[in-house]
Amino acid sequence: MRRMTAAIGAAVAMACAPTAGALPWGAERGGNADGSIAAWSGPQGVTTYRGDRIVDPFSGDRPILMIDRSNFQRYRENLSAGQIAMLLRYPTYRIPVYPTRRIFDLPSWAKAAVEGEVGGISLVGDSGLQGLDQTTVPFPSPNNGLEAIWNHITRFRGATVRRNAYTVPVRANGAQVVGRNEELISFRRGLEDTSTNENVLVKYLNVAREPARFQGTIVLVHEYIDQVKNPRDAWIYNSGARRVLRVPTLAYDSPLEFSDAGATTDDFDMYNGAPDKYNWKLLGKREMFI
Repeated sequence: MRRMTAAIGAAVAMACAPTAGALPWGAERGGNADGSIAAWSGPQGVTTYRGDRIVDPFSGDRPILMIDRSNFQRYRENLSAGQIAMLLRYPTYRIPVYPTRRIFDLPSWAKAAVEGEVGGISLVGDSGLQGLDQTTVPFPSPNNGLEAIWNHITRFRGATVRRNAYTVPVRANGAQVVGRNEELISFRRGLEDTSTNENVLVKYLNVAREPARFQGTIVLVHEYIDQVKNPRDAWIYNSGARRVLRVPTLAYDSPLEFSDAGATTDDFDMYNGAPDKYNWKLLGKREMFI
């Protein structure tokens, strides 16, 4: 884990430009008072890919701190409630802390989109945006919790993603079943044509590969920018029944597919979907180990 400054919470109505000294995506350019978080100075030429594989550009880093049950009280202000609960419950749980690195950058097209659209995006009720085209940071300096959560929902993840995702639900008796799903994701930048539906935000396809009882099950989701105008569309192909069914409630607290009901749909990707059924609030800023 590395120490980062975390903005906690999220939401309101008018977009604003990044505050003075901020980066295009809203992060602070400067470091913290004790120097443990350095100022951002660009990607520094670090290569994070080898061929088409992501590699660790700092594989030589070693922990500068190890937090465990014996010393966590000293660092409590930098830990989340979940981390503290894990330390208290499991005697062998440890948190290695590495030097903080700040090499993140956006591609030139993404930075241009953020800067070109800032100030032109507004909230539509509690569950939509108006004015968004290609930006991945609609509110570089969010005024409230709702604006902050929309920054998360629309954040930069490239144009398209193809990946294997693994789930390992653990039952009360300790039994585990490994699930593997192939995910294909196209964000707005990766869609060939958004003119047929200018409101589309992302298209997501999930194909179950393991375990055998789910193999061949397919989930298709179309997500929209203005979810008041177009609520999420979802379909599921049941490989056993060989039928495609429209899914009316693949959102909010409906059980997440392939999780053995251990997670809800909006848990996926930390949070996803329309944010209208929650009260989002900015609680302030805090340095945390993440």
